[in-house]
Amino acid sequence: MTDAPAPSGQPSRVVVGVDDSPAALRAARVAVAVAATAHCPLLVVTVLSDGVLARALGRATSEPLTEQRRVAAAGSMVRHTVQLARDVGLDVEGREVEGSPGEALLTAARRWGGDLVILGRNQAGAHTYGRVGGVALHVLELSDVPVLVVP
Repeated sequence: MTDAPAPSGQPSRVVVGVDDSPAALRAARVAVAVAATAHCPLLVVTVLSDGVLARALGRATSEPLTEQRRVAAAGSMVRHTVQLARDVGLDVEGREVEGSPGEALLTAARRWGGDLVILGRNQAGAHTYGRVGGVALHVLELSDVPVLVVP
């Protein structure tokens, strides 16, 4: 794959945020398709909780390995998405970062030079606006680049 500049209006570096949700899998597939169409590299990012939050979750649940399972599932989604991208010949990188999900995703995108962020809409719940989850809403509000929210 070449690193030729993308035509005007197309992204030149796509970032996708994933976790262990069905919405993230849909977003990952869309991100691979967009990057393949634009002939550009893809960064796959999952955000892990910081250590304090992980310990608190472990104490609050009856299942002591809940956080470890979630982390393993998110890492698995990164590896799966990286493989999907490699299968179509994309230049792809996977990263696991720590922090607040929206903020950490935007930071990773900025540092990598991403010019399109793709993520799933997340699950509807108490912190949603319409059908967009809190992380997607945070990214939409604070991103310096276009954001595609996949239903």
